[in-house]
Amino acid sequence: MSKNKLINELFWLRFIACLAVVVGHAIQTSESHFLPDDSALGISAEIRQVIYLSLLFGTPVFVFISEFLLAKSYPVNVPKGFIKKRVQYLLVPYLFMSVVYAFIEAEVWSVKGLSLEIAMNIFLGDSTVYFILIIFQH
Repeated sequence: MSKNKLINELFWLRFIACLAVVVGHAIQTSESHFLPDDSALGISAEIRQVIYLSLLFGTPVFVFISEFLLAKSYPVNVPKGFIKKRVQYLLVPYLFMSVVYAFIEAEVWSVKGLSLEIAMNIFLGDSTVYFILIIFQH
């Protein structure tokens, strides 16, 4: 397989993963904001939960595609400065946004409360940007 050859299957895989993520987010948002009872839309909460859980494959598929393309692009070794660029474009924004989300989500506005929230966001991935940490690790 040549390095520059397009892999059409990856386009379809990305398309399916995008749909899974969008529909999963729609179900999750509607569950928390718009569907307080079990009789909503005539679908039981258990069925909605099964559908939601079956769509959670979307995010790992994006990680797989990323890893696949990295392995295809750099089959022997990575180029010089690769780690520096990953730190610059992934780790720095992750740290910054973890701090921003700590200020947004903090329940206690004190040095201790904010520090705890920042530490949880950075080290436990307890914020919306946790997926950047997953991508950085691969």
